Amino acid sequence: MSDVNCVICSAGVTSFLKIRAIQDINKPHAKPIQIVTLMILGTAEGAITIMAASIPILRNLFGNDDKS
Repeated sequence: MSDVNCVICSAGVTSFLKIRAIQDINKPHAKPIQIVTLMILGTAEGAITIMAASIPILRNLFGNDDKS
């Protein structure tokens, strides 16, 4: 179960970085690189969350026999 926790923790870290990027965009003279950073972090957050949700299903699909 540690691999799922690691991915979920990564999604949380990405979320906090995204919040920081949103605060940078609210400044009057936001640079385009800050907007690009926000878009990248937003995409990464969703992708990491989907991976975290998929790990238990993939474990069963590929037949992990660590239960013995």
